[in-house]
Amino acid sequence: MPLTDQMRLDGKVVAVVGAASGIGKAVSHGCAEVGEMVRPAVFLASDSSSYITGTVLYVDGGWTAIDGRFRPPGT
Repeated sequence: MPLTDQMRLDGKVVAVVGAASGIGKAVSHGCAEVGEMVRPAVFLASDSSSYITGTVLYVDGGWTAIDGRFRPPGT
């Protein structure tokens, strides 16, 4: 993931992102696991979501719900 390598490889940034997560999930690289992004997409593509219309499904660990604006370490 070249676009996020700098962030994911900085332990301080990972700690800040993890602390800002609404679910408080500490992950080794500060980002969602692949399956955590795939499962919602599979759900939306399945018959289980057949009655869902006109909504936004945020898959961000609660980041949006708590206004998890990123503040780089030392700021």
